[in-house]
Amino acid sequence: MPAAKKPMKAPKNKKPKTVLKRAPARHASRFGVDDFWALIERVRKVSKGSSSAACAAFRKELEALDDASLIEAEGHFSDAMRRAHNWGFWGAAYVIHGGCSDDSFWDARAGLVSMGREVFERTLRDPDSLAEIEDVENRLLFEGFQYQPNKVLEARKLEGHRRGHHAKPVTGKAWQEDEELEELYPRLSARFADS
Repeated sequence: MPAAKKPMKAPKNKKPKTVLKRAPARHASRFGVDDFWALIERVRKVSKGSSSAACAAFRKELEALDDASLIEAEGHFSDAMRRAHNWGFWGAAYVIHGGCSDDSFWDARAGLVSMGREVFERTLRDPDSLAEIEDVENRLLFEGFQYQPNKVLEARKLEGHRRGHHAKPVTGKAWQEDEELEELYPRLSARFADS
């Protein structure tokens, strides 16, 4: 006689494994502001104050980035340029050069970024502190530095990602007369009064 079949047991209800999905990394975390200033520091060390060397080094650093990081780097550069678009720094550049047009101020802002984070932040807090930089009059004439991110974006056909360099209107308290500048920037005025 055949053996009786054992009754089948119902399968135990297993709880489904909880799979925790990581939130996708935010785009900005790929190349953060600290990464940007580290890049600028490498450019600063290589260029040793030379405008042409700084432009070449900046472009080379940007070209080494992947597309997402390049877009972020351009954004951080544009953010810095906009932060420097203020009356306090413009007055300092005006004293240093004995005048400062819109175009010259654009170059000066690029030059300020090229000097690195420490000088950049100190200058935004106290523009008169630029008097401590030995060759500041040359370092604020960095025409071409500001074009490098856009050139690399264009070469990769990513130009639609530009953030732009200008804060409108210029931020901070405007100075009205040249005479105010001596009081606002005593150290720079003492150094560049006869320039």
